[in-house]
Amino acid sequence: MSKFKKTSAELDALVADADTLCRVPLADDVAVEGALRTAQAIDERCTTLEAAIGELVQVASETDPDRVVFGPAMTKKVLALRDRFESARPGIVDACQRIVDAFEPIRCGREQRKAAEEAARQQAALIEEQERLAREEADRVVQREREAAEEKERLRKEDEERAAHAVERRRYEAERGVREVIKAREADRAAVLAERLERSKTMPLALVLNIVEEGNTPSVYCQCLRALSDIVDNIVANPEDPKFRHVRKANEKLGNDVLKHDGGLEALMSIGFREKQLTVPTNEIYFVLTEPPVEQFDVWAAWFDRLQANQKLLHDTYAGLSS
Repeated sequence: MSKFKKTSAELDALVADADTLCRVPLADDVAVEGALRTAQAIDERCTTLEAAIGELVQVASETDPDRVVFGPAMTKKVLALRDRFESARPGIVDACQRIVDAFEPIRCGREQRKAAEEAARQQAALIEEQERLAREEADRVVQREREAAEEKERLRKEDEERAAHAVERRRYEAERGVREVIKAREADRAAVLAERLERSKTMPLALVLNIVEEGNTPSVYCQCLRALSDIVDNIVANPEDPKFRHVRKANEKLGNDVLKHDGGLEALMSIGFREKQLTVPTNEIYFVLTEPPVEQFDVWAAWFDRLQANQKLLHDTYAGLSS
């Protein structure tokens, strides 16, 4: 089939399709959308057909004898085809425009719904963000209140501890005054010392060190602190080695630096040492710090933590005096 015949047939088909499109019922959105797709296809075909007819007209309009393709009859047919297309085109355009106009309210409605949905989404996101910020602020308020309550409780406990220590201190001072009187009585000295030592086993080391400090000169107090620190340092560094936890009572340095001074023996007892008769390596009296079984880890850990706390107390106290 020649290009002219194909183009002519396409024009006939296009006119028929446009005529059918004019009669398509537009009952609902689905029908309108289907008709719109058809109208868009017809519009594209119309554009393509216009170009094809234009090419035929250009060939038919050739005047150069060497390049003339169509004879007079064919040229007349081409021009008639062009005129028929120009005559039919307004109807084709109107048929397509009818569908476009019918679809316009649908398009506007969809855009409005889309805009409304986007606005609703943004509003929901804004509300969610505001709620999140409100929750975070509420959490911060709760956290601040909890921290304030914890701080209040910590201060209350500190006050209680200070009050308890003050009571213990006053009691100990009162007892110390009694002990000073009793010292003049040799018959009661052993009983008083036993009572004093027994109480020191449960007293915090800090309280006992206060007694050592007040009962001796500053130089003697420093000497005692240094000696006690050396003993505890060795044990903390080597808790598994019993030789550091066994100190001979007859040890000259221990006697000169600790035992002969007021409160020195009590400090040793407060740390956890107890006087025992040992037969190995020699049959002598030792001050022994007993290590709990490692298998009882919680007990052992508590024992070691207390030892480290006493070590820190001795170091800090000594450092405070030396500075």
